[in-house]
Amino acid sequence: MDMLLDCCILLLGFFVGSIIASLFYVLVACLIAKTKGWPIRSFSFLFWKWERDLYSEGAGAGTSDAARGDVSGSKAGTANLPPMKVRVTKFQFFAKVQFSLIAADKKFNLTCHIVYTLVALPIIAVFLYLHIKTSGPLESFCEAIWLSFLAIAVSEWIVMARKDPAKEKLLEIMQTIRDASPEDHISLPTMEEFESLHPSLMIRVTFYFIGYLVGEQENNFAKIQEMADQLMKQNYSSLPSNTKIRIDSKMMSYFSFRMKDPERATFFYNRSKKDIDADMDANGRRRLAYYAYYALGDAEMARKYLDQGLEALKVPDTLRTRYENGLEEKMLKYLKSVLDQRDAEASSKASAGSSSTGFPEV
Repeated sequence: MDMLLDCCILLLGFFVGSIIASLFYVLVACLIAKTKGWPIRSFSFLFWKWERDLYSEGAGAGTSDAARGDVSGSKAGTANLPPMKVRVTKFQFFAKVQFSLIAADKKFNLTCHIVYTLVALPIIAVFLYLHIKTSGPLESFCEAIWLSFLAIAVSEWIVMARKDPAKEKLLEIMQTIRDASPEDHISLPTMEEFESLHPSLMIRVTFYFIGYLVGEQENNFAKIQEMADQLMKQNYSSLPSNTKIRIDSKMMSYFSFRMKDPERATFFYNRSKKDIDADMDANGRRRLAYYAYYALGDAEMARKYLDQGLEALKVPDTLRTRYENGLEEKMLKYLKSVLDQRDAEASSKASAGSSSTGFPEV
């Protein structure tokens, strides 16, 4: 019976310790990010997610450099940020925080690991001492706590030390995208070159996303088609839900505008309808506008989504780069010109009809 109780206490200790250790790691990351002026974009833990809704009406709108996705400044987009909103989400045991694109670099991650390890060592020492000096349930509980803190520290260092050529290459490409202007040419490795690095599923899919983005920016239909074909070949059921949504949104737009296949466009739209409709950033609104016009033939709905997309471009969103914003601006303006021309032709026909007397010629 005592052994069963000890096991239960040990499991409880691991549960509590892992939660505290992961929250502690997030706290360290938040404090380091704060010194750099990086606001928290979202925070996920257990069944909840807190995030800033930058695209709700009037939230965070502005015309600063950050509105064009400029994340070169450490404090870009910190002004007029909306408050955090909470929603129920899928269970996530370890806490996770997201700042901005600029935060996703090696130096930041390394700093977090070093600071967490240095601060965690005294905590580990205290609970290790209590583990040695106590007995019974408290001994098991203290053992689980210090092991949890140690496990987080060791696992993070293992991840940092592990060599992953595909991930390294992907991070290099992503950094190039972050630093690029819309006019810049992005040189990507061929499919064969990237596959030779033996990427994991998510690394591979992310590479296809980037290739699709570059193809759209350069209006390279062959590259767009190649990346679209690869995305559709992936094992959809094994992908995370947010990745599935991104694929469906891209393929909805691809089959609407590029392939002029309304049936397939609608298939992808329906598969993630709720999330696609809720995507209020410039990218999400642009794709819905193209779907509405080219797949549904609904110019009025397309105009509504188009206007929302143009407004979304004004939002200081540090998660978007100048390169991406340049693409969205170009695509939105193109559709606007198409809709404006359509309206002008309709107005011209209406004027011509109303100027007719209606009497037969003699």
